[in-house]
Amino acid sequence: MKKGVTINGKALELIEMELRAPLPEEELKETEGGVDYIPVESYERRLNEVIGVPRYNRKTSATRFEEVAGCYVAVNTTFLEIYDDDGNVCLQKSAPGGSNVVIIEKTQKPRSLKSEVSSAASEGFKNCCKQLNIGIDQVRRMRDEKKESGRKGTNIQNGANANRTKSRGDENVNLHKMKFLTRLSSGNKNYSANVVDLSTGEELQFKIFEKDYPQIEKIVPFSDFITKCAVGTELSFYGYYNVFRGTRQIIFVEPYVKEGS
Repeated sequence: MKKGVTINGKALELIEMELRAPLPEEELKETEGGVDYIPVESYERRLNEVIGVPRYNRKTSATRFEEVAGCYVAVNTTFLEIYDDDGNVCLQKSAPGGSNVVIIEKTQKPRSLKSEVSSAASEGFKNCCKQLNIGIDQVRRMRDEKKESGRKGTNIQNGANANRTKSRGDENVNLHKMKFLTRLSSGNKNYSANVVDLSTGEELQFKIFEKDYPQIEKIVPFSDFITKCAVGTELSFYGYYNVFRGTRQIIFVEPYVKEGS
């Protein structure tokens, strides 16, 4: 905490408290697939109300395009700077964002690169705001309430899938949806990567252990799975949270397969 720093005449600590104060309930949204989220406009509104447009600035790095399992993903990094009353940067956050590039089948050309670059930048901006703890507690509460009520999240369409919540040792295994921020890398009888939880915005270490590789190989060759889980890929699977040496992890147990697939 920087002592003596003020924004709009308020201490930095107070500003941070106002940023993470609960959002109006109507700001909390849910996708058709059941994933809870906060729109980018809500993050902008909170920053404008607490800090004001002259007191913050967002910048986006040059966009690069990565090939992921035969598809392309626009990836860039957003930088959010917040200025104090003296015009100095007092808070700075940065976060990656990504968006799939949609290819028109008839022409085999991108639908709108400008739109995909903008979408990636918007995701990066939202991730910066999550680092300021804007709305994080509310999204987690929504997730927990769903768990308690038996609604298991994205795309669970029937009782067979709904009953897939179970125990593995002392851990509860639930359905999760993550986006890969890095490629999978091999370790000692495991693969790991950095991912973001699409229901909370929390960054985690994804890990799959060798004993669970056969679960993947029931569906696709494991080497194909490694290739597909690249930057920007979204993956739904059953797993559980863990903490190892201070690092929050999500441990893969088995893949999520939709009805009829």
